[in-house]
Amino acid sequence: MNALRYRAPAERHVLAVVDSGKVKCGLSVWFVDGAEGTLLAASTVAIPYRGASPARMVEALLRAAAAVCSAHGLGLPVAWIAEKPQKYERQRAKHRDLDALLAVVKALGDVADYLKTFLPAQWKGQVPKAAHHKRIRAALSEAERALLPNASEHDALDAAGIGLFALGRTGRGAVRAV
Repeated sequence: MNALRYRAPAERHVLAVVDSGKVKCGLSVWFVDGAEGTLLAASTVAIPYRGASPARMVEALLRAAAAVCSAHGLGLPVAWIAEKPQKYERQRAKHRDLDALLAVVKALGDVADYLKTFLPAQWKGQVPKAAHHKRIRAALSEAERALLPNASEHDALDAAGIGLFALGRTGRGAVRAV
């Protein structure tokens, strides 16, 4: 049995998982019953760069998650999980880019009933992207893999990987949970 790494709002609920971005986020949506989660959809949600704001990105994420819930006839509570970028003192040049991602996570937290964040080091570790994505695909069922978009949409695959971690189906680095 898997152990959830977040506080479930109800026995049966929807888990919406975000791989943070300024104008493009990965989103995976899961149906969770007890400690078992099943992927319903994974996609990349994008907004136009012109006029982009954290609030607009969050609006797009909320609409996309609501559309998945509606398509599956789910009127359940939603728990949100998001990757929270981490600033490193020795990489100060990247801080402004990370501030934009952090602003999206904050805006999501302002509207979500429940938001849990994970740092990249918590769920991904130092595993190279190609190896990590291979492990994520291997941890998904055949039916779940069929829901993934094409390989160029790495944000959606990362959102699925964060979801697997949050559900306890994988450990750090997408190593399969035993």
